Amino acid sequence: MHSPDEGHTWFVIFVPEGSYDIEYINKVTQQKITQNGHSNQITISANTNTLKSVLILENGYHVDVRPPDSISIAL
Repeated sequence: MHSPDEGHTWFVIFVPEGSYDIEYINKVTQQKITQNGHSNQITISANTNTLKSVLILENGYHVDVRPPDSISIAL
């Protein structure tokens, strides 16, 4: 889920189950944000030195990557 307004409104971005590279996930995420009528303020990339993903958020964007049916709470 992503929120362009500091967590007041949330939009779900669903990526079907499968095996994807970081570039594809970034592309699909940006397309979905644009389809929701928002400017893209999220970038997902890879740090090849640490083998970790990098998520860059700008302008008050928030991201929640928990499953929609999760019982965990935001801290």
